[in-house]
Amino acid sequence: MSFNNTKVKRLAKNLALSEEQTVSLLLKQAKYLKVSGNLLLKSYVILNELKTESNEKQAQELKEKSRYKTKNLIISKYMDVIIKLYQEGTGAINISKYLKLNHKVTISKSAIDNFLKTNEVKRNG
Repeated sequence: MSFNNTKVKRLAKNLALSEEQTVSLLLKQAKYLKVSGNLLLKSYVILNELKTESNEKQAQELKEKSRYKTKNLIISKYMDVIIKLYQEGTGAINISKYLKLNHKVTISKSAIDNFLKTNEVKRNG
């Protein structure tokens, strides 16, 4: 059974195995699952593409997060929650209460207000 060398190399790199070990793994799995080895290789390629898409999505989210600036470590940790609640129409006082009840974190109303104003966070709608 022959495999596409570039796909095997890519899979070997992702699994941290040698190419021979990767081919052996594919053949053993194919025999165990009673499917063709090329089908398994294709499924691994699809998994690799999904992993790449996930990494790109995480990079995009980090880029989006870096847009907002704060020196307050607690606000930076709960930044997503604060922004989401504010955009849904919740005020700073209720955001502060929500964080206290659900995350056991105390952040003042004014700190939340200052964060939202300095970063010019807009409400949806």
